[in-house]
Amino acid sequence: MRTIHFIYTFFLLTLQPNVLLYAQSKPLIVASPPTSMWSYYRLADSFSKQKDSIKASEHFLKINPFLFISEENATPNTLDTIFSSFALTAQARKQYKKIFDSVYSKPRTKTYKLFAKMLNADQEVRHRLDSIQNETSEKLPPDFLNKVDSLHFEYLYQYVKNKGWPTVENGSLPASIIALHDHQRHGYYLPIVRKAVLDGIFEESTYELMKSYFSGKKTQQWENIVATSNHVKIDISTTINFKIPDTATLNKIATAIKQHCPIKKVFWVYESPDSNSINIWWNEHTKKFNNNYDDSIFHNTLHELFLLNCNCDSDIQVCQKIISSGNPKRMVLYLVY
Repeated sequence: MRTIHFIYTFFLLTLQPNVLLYAQSKPLIVASPPTSMWSYYRLADSFSKQKDSIKASEHFLKINPFLFISEENATPNTLDTIFSSFALTAQARKQYKKIFDSVYSKPRTKTYKLFAKMLNADQEVRHRLDSIQNETSEKLPPDFLNKVDSLHFEYLYQYVKNKGWPTVENGSLPASIIALHDHQRHGYYLPIVRKAVLDGIFEESTYELMKSYFSGKKTQQWENIVATSNHVKIDISTTINFKIPDTATLNKIATAIKQHCPIKKVFWVYESPDSNSINIWWNEHTKKFNNNYDDSIFHNTLHELFLLNCNCDSDIQVCQKIISSGNPKRMVLYLVY
């Protein structure tokens, strides 16, 4: 069990038992402008952590409501839940409610509705696939996802080809996830969405993730590998708090490793509705274990289990899966054989 690859928006690193090779990627060539909804969100979050309700409120009031509508399925009835994550003044809450209600009450464009519908279907299919493979022995054809995705991919491609990247009001946010899943056209989309990032209508982390997939070439998306391979899926959510799983879970992992040796791929997946969670978790991991593989949660959880049950090389990729905002965060281990 010698190699760990951590792959996501900003970093690529390799860990080995006695050597740590750490390389931060080149500085971002493109970043969201200070006036983008994501920049305002980050500033509001930062000032909230500093307990500065005045500045947090100032920036929160500038967040385009479509960020919450598109990414969190927010409604006027769920705004208080969103407010609870920020240090906002009573006046700011009242003022943002009016801003949000004004945007929410306006009819969505036909294009927005279509992209939102496509994204819902996209997520439903992936959740169904995940459920089937986790709970039953039903086998799905290797091209199952491709058949489901193909119509969405083609529609978005034709739309962008004829009209350019959609505006926020026309579904830029749901369209970005559809484009992210269309790995065959990343080369086509990258220069287009780069401009969209600079225009403040495409999230820079999604752009960087798309770029990392493309530059890795075509490194397969971990979900596609899992979807088309035999695997075991095990909940290891205690590792979110850097606690080794309990004995029963470790025994389950050990049994799976022994039964299916050699293990071809290991995916350590953080499932969260918040796209920044993996960044935060990894930063905490780095501080806690000081970039030392022998002390890391990966080594402490898996090294001995592989050594005793299947002494072979196996890559670990640490990934993130965006889930519905109503679901709790969890960490999942996939052993692909």
